[in-house]
Amino acid sequence: YFYLTWLQTYLREARGFSASQASLLASLVLLSGAGASIVGGFWTDHWVKRYGLRIGRCGVASIALIGSGLILAVAAVISNSLIAALLIAPAAITLHTVSHPGVLEITAKNPTPLGYSISLLLFLVPLAALGCWFARRKDLALQRKSFWRTILVLAPLGFLLDLLFGNTFFIFPNKLATVGINVPALGGPIPVEEFLFYLTGFMVVLLSYIWGDEYWVRAYNIPDYSVAASGTDRIVRFHLESVLLGAALLSTAILYKKLLSSSPEGFPWYFTYLVLASIIPSAGFFRTTQRFINWRAFGFTFFLILLVSLLWEATLAAPYGWWGYQPPAMIGLDVGAWSNLPVEAVCVWLAVTFTTVITYEVIKIWKALGTKPLEAFFGIRK
Repeated sequence: YFYLTWLQTYLREARGFSASQASLLASLVLLSGAGASIVGGFWTDHWVKRYGLRIGRCGVASIALIGSGLILAVAAVISNSLIAALLIAPAAITLHTVSHPGVLEITAKNPTPLGYSISLLLFLVPLAALGCWFARRKDLALQRKSFWRTILVLAPLGFLLDLLFGNTFFIFPNKLATVGINVPALGGPIPVEEFLFYLTGFMVVLLSYIWGDEYWVRAYNIPDYSVAASGTDRIVRFHLESVLLGAALLSTAILYKKLLSSSPEGFPWYFTYLVLASIIPSAGFFRTTQRFINWRAFGFTFFLILLVSLLWEATLAAPYGWWGYQPPAMIGLDVGAWSNLPVEAVCVWLAVTFTTVITYEVIKIWKALGTKPLEAFFGIRK
């Protein structure tokens, strides 16, 4: 999904390629993927004959996913745009080699006791490490205030998603993977782990971005926000391109759901939610925040969280039933190499990272301006 819809945008805005250069590189990725499908099918058949069905199918898939994940992680933080683009291309090729996804056979009644609950350590451990670093940086007072205000804005949105739409979008078939504490929600109870997932997820995403912005790739950040923001008469500025992109994405999703999907019943509500959650803040704030966002830190954060998602969701959660997705509320476009995950499971991390970063930057600009909300956001002075 990333290569079909977001690759050109990434190459233009994060890597500085022109529109024609980005189109050429994106087309090379897709053409390479066509050839890689043939190669992947050949090696899958060869390994199936030599090592058996499980190793043959899962082996090629594992090599493809691990290779592409490492390549994308390196590409996210490389400053040379051409090298980064050339690294992304083989990542696409390796994903396309998975022509016959393997299926996990579960023989035990409880294969992952408290698996979902314990897996929250994938967020809690980095959260503790990054939190300690952040707490020790006394010079980051503006960033600290902006961090907590961003969490106070976004965490309730994650809770609201579960409380109102959790049972419309998701299923939780493996009850033994949780501690058994449920929160009442519309349509039925939701495991408490879901709420901890959203809270810690937003915190890890934002702390990863701040760490990248203030430490790893700090050469590309804004050193003094009060100076950089001094010429900003209002933060809210309409960004037409965001609205057009959102409309195009939603239209494409609906058309695919109704015309090409294997499950045309229903409506792609989850994808609609993700698009609106990203496009609404982008339409109002992207024009102002674009020059403040550290795009290298953003790329690092997105691919880091995506790799965690591959380990967490594609490897554990989906195969073992910690959570799943309601087909009527999905587009119907699945990633076979990742246990037939819907593309929404990948899109959510792009949406979360983008919305978190843009909200954080908006709050930083507002606090740096030192004015009241009406004046800072709309230029209205009382």
